[in-house]
Amino acid sequence: MSTIAMDAPEALALLARIGEQGGAVRDVKARVKAGEAGPAEADAALTTLLALKGEFKALTGQDVPAPAKQGSKKDKKANKAEAGPPPVQMKEAGLNAAAEM
Repeated sequence: MSTIAMDAPEALALLARIGEQGGAVRDVKARVKAGEAGPAEADAALTTLLALKGEFKALTGQDVPAPAKQGSKKDKKANKAEAGPPPVQMKEAGLNAAAEM
């Protein structure tokens, strides 16, 4: 069986469908948690997602790449603290950009 590159149009289209189905799974799980949907609905959405991932692996020979990890608020605060204070604005520093030219 031959495989195609992950950046081929067919693979990219399948990745888009996987992303959409992943969102649908998250939505259904939230609705189950809120009591607005049953577990069978979540199982069906997850089964569809897993089938799409299986199609991707069969098509490309590779697993679906993990989504980019987003940092938590705690991580963002730590990164901001490490960056130091914001740069001083020219006006606050008493500099006039037009006068320097």
